[in-house]
Amino acid sequence: MTRSGSAPTGTCSVASGPRFAPTRGGGPASGRGTVRVSVSAQARQAAVSAYDALGRRVAVLHGGPLAAGVHEFALDAASLAPGVYVVRATANTEAGAVVRSDRLTVAR
Repeated sequence: MTRSGSAPTGTCSVASGPRFAPTRGGGPASGRGTVRVSVSAQARQAAVSAYDALGRRVAVLHGGPLAAGVHEFALDAASLAPGVYVVRATANTEAGAVVRSDRLTVAR
């Protein structure tokens, strides 16, 4: 999902708690919107990907280092079949590895 000229049709957030914790995203996505990830400490390596109900990776949104702060990644939900997806974020920080996920529903 990514922001277009107007507000996105859906969002999915994986936001920080002490290190990295999920928050519930917005309503169903139908086009483009934003996946928002907040990291409280710099991650030497981070990955943000979307998976379908069968566990197949359908989108890679980020792979590599990630500075502390809030980051937004584009996901084109228009290219995905209607259904429920999981957005998974992993980060390797000084404090250790953290994995969080949030559900994303694609509707037409």
